[in-house]
Formats: sequence, C-alpha cells, structure tokens
Amino acid sequence: MRGRPPKEIVRNVAVKIRLTPEENALLANVCERTGQTKSEVIRNALNEYSRLVATKAIDINAQVNLTRNDMDNLGDIAEALAECGCFGAFDFLCRVQSEVTKIVEYQEEQAAK
Repeated sequence: MRGRPPKEIVRNVAVKIRLTPEENALLANVCERTGQTKSEVIRNALNEYSRLVATKAIDINAQVNLTRNDMDNLGDIAEALAECGCFGAFDFLCRVQSEVTKIVEYQEEQAAK
C-alpha cells in the first residue's frame, strides 16, 4: 500500500464559519505567531472553551447549594419577623426568597445541561 498512512483521528466533518475582516486578521495573526493552521487554532480554542465552560458549571453547582441553604435561612428569618409583627419586612423577604429561588432553579437547569 502506498500513500500517506491513515490518521489516528478521522476528521470528516466540515464546518464553515463567517468572520469579519478583523476576526479573520486576528485568526491569521494567531496562526502566524503559533505556526498552526486555522483549523488547529480553532480546534484548540474550542477545547479550551469547553474546559472553561465545564469548570464554570462546577462552580455554579456549588453556588446553587449555598443559595438553597441561604433560602432556607431566609425563610426562617421571614417567619420570625412575622411572629414579631414585622409584616412589611416579612413580605419583602418572601418576595426576595421567591425571586432568588427562580434564579437558583435556572442555574440548576443550566448546570444539568
């Protein structure tokens, strides 16, 4: 058999992207400075971005757990205020708790994706 040996990783999916002239110049500059092809630069950038996103998802999970615990504490404080007759503060804390709970649920949905 003659010719080039088979590659370990087969890349048979082509992706076409549109760039502004400035983005194209930036890509060309990175290629020139690193000695990599446009495809190599874009694949490396994608891998780095993927790791960054995965790291942020882990950080979001830790924040969600802390926020859920905080929401439980906030509910306890609101109930204590209601028992003391501070209904204005009770209403305010209940609204805050409701809005932050929506944010927490959104973060959990995003982290699950």
